[in-house]
Amino acid sequence: MKEENEFSVANLFEEDQMWTGLVLIIAMTLLVVSGIFFKFLKTFFETFLRLHWFLFLIVLVFCIIHGTILTFIVSIAFLGLDLILRLIFTVYYKNETKTVSLTKLKAVDIIKLSWKKKNFKYKPG
Repeated sequence: MKEENEFSVANLFEEDQMWTGLVLIIAMTLLVVSGIFFKFLKTFFETFLRLHWFLFLIVLVFCIIHGTILTFIVSIAFLGLDLILRLIFTVYYKNETKTVSLTKLKAVDIIKLSWKKKNFKYKPG
């Protein structure tokens, strides 16, 4: 006869908080892992950004279901910090926007890029 406190995979998901906690752990792990790999972040930025928003929403919903209000508050705080930093950088770098003109040369298949040289650094690639 088995004791009720004995661990088994069958009773792992009996309680609601077990599966919501598991979803939270998986979502947060995916958030961290996808943010660590800079090459993925740089190469597939749009995918990275959408994945982070999707996982962030999953974390918020499952924090409420799981009953972890502190994690919910910390997640909202990170979102607020992200939005504030984006606003600061947008306002700060607003006047440093550079205008580049593109001209296709008629004789050959070459595109000419031109810009004012003042404090403008360019690296090909």
